[in-house]
Amino acid sequence: MRRPNYFPFLLLAFFMLFMMSISKDKVDKFRNMAISSFIPTSHSSKFLLKMPDRTLSQSDNKIEMDKLLLENTMLKNQINGIYEWLFFENRIEDQVDKFK
Repeated sequence: MRRPNYFPFLLLAFFMLFMMSISKDKVDKFRNMAISSFIPTSHSSKFLLKMPDRTLSQSDNKIEMDKLLLENTMLKNQINGIYEWLFFENRIEDQVDKFK
């Protein structure tokens, strides 16, 4: 009877643990190099020099600010509705009636 070979499984487990312990910066560099190996060399220099975390332009900032202001207003309205619901006098009276 043939004995099972566990070496590939151990190698796979070691590789997975190693990949999980690498920092995000190193993973991003590795990913960029892997992707750049598939594109033509004339475009690779542009790709490698491009910063992955671009800064937001003024129009993007304005759109983001508008979204955040709208979300903030909606959350404030929800909080006010909850306060009204919690402090409503009939709500308290209903609670007392249920316990009687």
